[in-house]
Amino acid sequence: VTVDGIPATLTIGAFSPPSPFFGDVFSAAFSLTGGDGTYDGDVVFTATGPAPALTTFTCTAAAAGGSGTCTPFSGAPLDAGTYAVSATYTGDSSDATDTDGPSALVIQQATTTVVITSTTPNPSAAGQTVTVAATVTLTNGTGVLGGAVAITAAGSAGCTITVPAASASPFSGTCDTSFSNFGADQAVTATYTPDDADDYAGATNAAYLHSVNTADTTIGSVLFAPASPQVGDAVALSYDVAGGVPPYAGGSVAVLVDAIAVTCSSSSFDTDTGTGDCTIPASVFQSAASYTVRIEFTGSGNDGSSNTEQSLVVAARSTSTTVAPVPVYPLTGLPV
Repeated sequence: VTVDGIPATLTIGAFSPPSPFFGDVFSAAFSLTGGDGTYDGDVVFTATGPAPALTTFTCTAAAAGGSGTCTPFSGAPLDAGTYAVSATYTGDSSDATDTDGPSALVIQQATTTVVITSTTPNPSAAGQTVTVAATVTLTNGTGVLGGAVAITAAGSAGCTITVPAASASPFSGTCDTSFSNFGADQAVTATYTPDDADDYAGATNAAYLHSVNTADTTIGSVLFAPASPQVGDAVALSYDVAGGVPPYAGGSVAVLVDAIAVTCSSSSFDTDTGTGDCTIPASVFQSAASYTVRIEFTGSGNDGSSNTEQSLVVAARSTSTTVAPVPVYPLTGLPV
């Protein structure tokens, strides 16, 4: 004679939290009705998911009292994704077995934030090395960090902050870059890409504002030819513009003598190298004196203006006197 157990009904209840983040401890509730009301068996939860890993877990809880919770894998995180959860009551000497499910359980990716905390110096000069500091924080879920933070901005090659594997949250790091576009409030962006992109979500910061001043330039290597001119000489002037962020496209150079602008009889300025020359006409130097020659660079885009002054001493022109007797071949006794 076969005696069947008293039918019991198993119902999967709520997950708590309803949709946990990766690494968080969660529980599954159940309830039993029917049977003889003692429920001496166990409730066994099983779940499968997500593809392609097909991660599985089981959890067993005593059914005494007809309700309870089960906390699966409290010490080992489950991959983010959707799980199909089923439960079975094992029955006892009086009660029959029963199964419920599957119910969907969604484990969300752990979430992160990334924030640029500083750019040093700010403002910087165009082309100057700037240290960017950023912090990555795990905001939901439980786990560790690992990956990279990419720093990007218009007019910048950018740089990358490495977040070593298994780094505790929050993690802070720095990298060096430079900015070539002149202007205030330029947007700098940080993007965190986790190594485990399945279980951790990446993040992008709200734009951090950085200002770039024009870069300092200088004028040097000034030479005059001839180095010691005389009144009425034309003087060839050569110079170099240095510093800043070459090329110096859009920039120009002016030459002044004693604060008066000079029209060079010939001139050139190479915006790629910064070298230039000007031939100051002979008409400028009509008196023996010390002249102040001023060279002015107007600046260009990301490059600031600059100037230099040099003294040029112009000497009186040399003369000579020749004395010849008249007549050239005098006779003896005649006056000369």
